[in-house]
Amino acid sequence: MNYPKQLAVILFLLICYHQIIGSNSAFADLAKPIPQELMDAQTKCDPAVFNKYPWASTIDPKNQLPIHQLAKDRVIIVNNVRLKNLPLDSKLEQEGYYNLYELTYRYFDDFSCDRSEENLKKFYSNSKLAREDIEDRFEEDDFYMQATKDNKFLIELAVDQVYNSIYPNFMKKNINLDRNKSGFICMIQFEDFIKDQNVINIDRLCEGQSQSKKDLLKWALGNLHAFYKTKYPEWKKTAKPDRK
Repeated sequence: MNYPKQLAVILFLLICYHQIIGSNSAFADLAKPIPQELMDAQTKCDPAVFNKYPWASTIDPKNQLPIHQLAKDRVIIVNNVRLKNLPLDSKLEQEGYYNLYELTYRYFDDFSCDRSEENLKKFYSNSKLAREDIEDRFEEDDFYMQATKDNKFLIELAVDQVYNSIYPNFMKKNINLDRNKSGFICMIQFEDFIKDQNVINIDRLCEGQSQSKKDLLKWALGNLHAFYKTKYPEWKKTAKPDRK
């Protein structure tokens, strides 16, 4: 190979090398959503963090639901929300996965505008609450975070879970679900709810619902609030100073 051809090949290889390095650098510098951001968005009921990232137009293959947004018309009452980063398999990293995390929380109740009037009257009457042994429980969800080749993002749920952290909940498994309402669930802190039931703003949460439905939801919420104050009288002992 003569010198000019050698020089052309070398230049071509250098260009390819810099393109590869540049693309990797761009990926490294790409602002990625991180678990703490998403958890904060859930506990503050703030959709802004989801709106600032480019999301791939893909849905969760198991439930056919997009989860890269804040869910509508539903909140859950929780405390002890904790986030833990988990080790990620090297093969997954090669496919663009960059994070795996676990979200755990103490779950008390979910409050949904999609619940029927019959369901609300049945489960939130004072007599029903008084005779039911309603127990809180701990929930755990695992999430994979992935960056695609075109610099967009995906969030995937690990399989075989009860999906309390996305909407709709397990009661609606067999119903044709509204994907526009799906996403990460808003988490209302239990202590905040005990301190003031209006931390759940029914008019805002259930925008578009009839006034009679909103009134029924407010009635149900008031009964639940009174029930929790009786059932958990020690709540101030465990609440953080800013929630007492």
